[in-house]
Amino acid sequence: MARRVFTPEEANKTLPLVRRIVADVVSAHREIQRLHAEYHQRSSRLPERAAMSKADREALEIRVQEQVGQLQGFRAELKSIGCILKDEEKGLLDFPGKIEGRDVWLCWMLGEDTVGFWHELDAGFTGRQPLPRTVTDSGTSTSTSTRSALDAPPASPHVPDTTRRDPDAARRDP
Repeated sequence: MARRVFTPEEANKTLPLVRRIVADVVSAHREIQRLHAEYHQRSSRLPERAAMSKADREALEIRVQEQVGQLQGFRAELKSIGCILKDEEKGLLDFPGKIEGRDVWLCWMLGEDTVGFWHELDAGFTGRQPLPRTVTDSGTSTSTSTRSALDAPPASPHVPDTTRRDPDAARRDP
């Protein structure tokens, strides 16, 4: 099955759901870390100083397995959306994308408002770069600084052209 390729706009449209799933991922990851720390702390005590009972150890193991199962479910949900979870602690994930015709990762992390970064397929988080100012739906970037009013289509005679509007007109109109 071919992998879905996202534009930044398409990736951003998934964020309301993705954000909730990734928040659950981070929470489950923290709980697993906490349970592991509790297990090691309690099992490292000397036997005569209230070592962890077999029942307590089994209960902790069950809780860890439940959290691991939830994490696997969250990963599957993200995969079904089309994104790849990269870091459970940070809530970092990538969407397959294209920039200037090249396959890249569109990168997002919990706490960010939008998908605003990308990196090469073989680069990780440290290779993140801001998305080009304008990335079209086809995955090509255009520089807004090289465009001019001459690039815009001519104004239709039936639709008011608000781009060439007189800036003082609003103050003169009642």
